[in-house]
Amino acid sequence: AMEQTMSEEDRKALVAFVKAVAEGETACEQARRQLCEAPDFSPHKAFRTLGGDPSRGYVGIHSVYDWLSDHQLRLPQVLQDDVAELLLPLCYTASELRYEGFLKLVLPRDDDTLSKDVLHRNVAGTSMQHPDLLKTATLSAETCYRMSYVLEEEIDLARHIQFHRKVLRQAGISPHKAFKYLSSANLVEPNPTILTQLELQHFFVSRLNELTAPQSHAFVRRVGISIPDSLTCTDLVHILKPWATMPLSPCLLTSTRPIVDGLRRYTPSCGPEPKCLSAEDDSWRPPSVKLDCITPRSISPSARGFLSESIGPPEPEVYAVLNVVRQQWQLDHHVEQMKELIPSTIPVEAIFALIDSEETGSITATDLWHFVQACHCPLQFSGIFALIREVQNSRGHDRNRRAAQLSLRELAVLLRRQGVPEHHILEDCTSDEEARGALCALRCTEACPGCGARIQRDADSTSCPNVACSFCGKAFQCFTVADVVNKRVDNSELPPYVQQSVCQVLKATADASEEMEGLRKQLVLGYTNRIVDDTFYALSEGKNFMTYIDLRRALGRWRLQPSDPELRLLWHRYAPRKKEITLATFAQQLQPTFGRV
Repeated sequence: AMEQTMSEEDRKALVAFVKAVAEGETACEQARRQLCEAPDFSPHKAFRTLGGDPSRGYVGIHSVYDWLSDHQLRLPQVLQDDVAELLLPLCYTASELRYEGFLKLVLPRDDDTLSKDVLHRNVAGTSMQHPDLLKTATLSAETCYRMSYVLEEEIDLARHIQFHRKVLRQAGISPHKAFKYLSSANLVEPNPTILTQLELQHFFVSRLNELTAPQSHAFVRRVGISIPDSLTCTDLVHILKPWATMPLSPCLLTSTRPIVDGLRRYTPSCGPEPKCLSAEDDSWRPPSVKLDCITPRSISPSARGFLSESIGPPEPEVYAVLNVVRQQWQLDHHVEQMKELIPSTIPVEAIFALIDSEETGSITATDLWHFVQACHCPLQFSGIFALIREVQNSRGHDRNRRAAQLSLRELAVLLRRQGVPEHHILEDCTSDEEARGALCALRCTEACPGCGARIQRDADSTSCPNVACSFCGKAFQCFTVADVVNKRVDNSELPPYVQQSVCQVLKATADASEEMEGLRKQLVLGYTNRIVDDTFYALSEGKNFMTYIDLRRALGRWRLQPSDPELRLLWHRYAPRKKEITLATFAQQLQPTFGRV
């Protein structure tokens, strides 16, 4: 009777979906076996290879996509959305594929012996090798081939599932309707909640004669994630409507745009299964903090781990702040790209001396205006003042700053990209004398590869360039002579193209500063005074600080995914010279700088 409730066309569509999953899982399992049979395959080594930076402890979607793009085999085109759809179900939080999720991806699921052998090989290899050699160990070309084959098989299966998922949705076949049809395999209970592997094998192989026994087993192995060797209605919901009734974990809600058609709608709660989960259910909507039983703000600092009765900030207010944060990292990334126009061989002291035409020891707004006007750059006074305030706002630790003036150390931080030695050294300087000494030491010495001490030669290296570090004793080649210390660089002439490059960086920074200042004013004028404080506690989940990991996970919870360079720029903005973001540093970047800096 239950079989008659589904038309022949619907039955064929459902069986085609089951076949596609079974055949795809069979191919993926074979690829996983071939990968684990490679004698030099080590999951630990492979995980480090994909991650790029082992110190992070996770693999991001961008890293896997970049690696797969370099080792692509047979698929005509692999998009980042394909990789995201593959990895997000295995991610722990904020698109972080941890080691446990990686093992689920590469280890065979139907051969415990082979899996244990690989894990034993992994542990033995880790303990036997020297740690330094382990960090530099790379996979062989054959192992890379097999691992890329596993990823491509998984992506190919995901594409097939996406196609059949759309067909079933257009046919009006909901997960509950499909499970009700498959429940006819159970001859004992009229409305079973669990279908075993044997019952499904009898249904697909003996009654329908559509699948083979290995294919039926492969289907259950792929779809049945709740109970081993069994199938529940929730399992079908998870594969036909991804993340529809799963708990609102950050690892399932990290995409900034729809990855597949099935990800366009979400259910707001993780309670009992809804009575009707039809494909056209318009009640699905993006998750809302106000609809959750526990809001990010419900754990306040005074609650001491227990739920308080306070209500979290309204969702529009949180998104208003996050919109400012998102535009900040985008503008910072644009400015950092513009800084690449300035050659690294040009001394900052020469640029400072050129702009400080009156040799007062500081650059005023008038000096900047005269410089950009001489280069025919359309930069207004308002942009110049916004630029100076933005630079000084990011250097709150420098108590020697002057209003509406730029010092040498501030100009260097403004023009040099983050990550270069000049930017790193001058960021902590609080006087121009200290900055000039640091620049001279950086330019006129070489770093010892052993201890990092700055070394220079007493005489020219005409016969032997080798020197020995006086601190650690390490021998290396050094070509810098002490005589160059007295050479002046602030009187160097700048070519016209360098002056134009400096003007372009100043213009880009000024435009970004004005735009960020306007966004800050909108927050102050359009919302309550508590918006910044409440948003901070919503992101930190009630703590009074946020670490780098906390920031990345908090953005993931609110479906924001900056790239790794953008996230580093955002961290540098909100936590300069610190290991955590506090409420004071958070508010410092979200409150208007006019009248404060």
